[in-house]
Amino acid sequence: MDDALIDCINCTCDRPLCSFSAELAISTDAALEVVQADRSLSQVQMADLLVTKQWLQVKIWQASVMHMTIDQSSLFPQLRLEYPLSKLVNVINIIDGIPFSALLGNGQGMVSLLLPMTSDLY
Repeated sequence: MDDALIDCINCTCDRPLCSFSAELAISTDAALEVVQADRSLSQVQMADLLVTKQWLQVKIWQASVMHMTIDQSSLFPQLRLEYPLSKLVNVINIIDGIPFSALLGNGQGMVSLLLPMTSDLY
């Protein structure tokens, strides 16, 4: 990810001059979608990778909302209002599929990903 996109995700970009676009949101989300957990990773690393991926996808969606690129009629789910709900379902499936100790192994970092994601969707 480039610095400009990170600024958008952190809500620190200069919106009138910002280059964020629906195309950037779609392409970045698609690049994240192909990231898969490698079997050589520990369960703690796998939990971190998979949850962080979902968190980043939600953050990109939030940037799309802030930049008004959300379009309910879009063919791309990344640009629709319900998209973060699918990411939350993915997180629930990830959590159901790994030992609780793998989540605990990530400590506060995991909480810092899960809490904002769930509260933002609430």
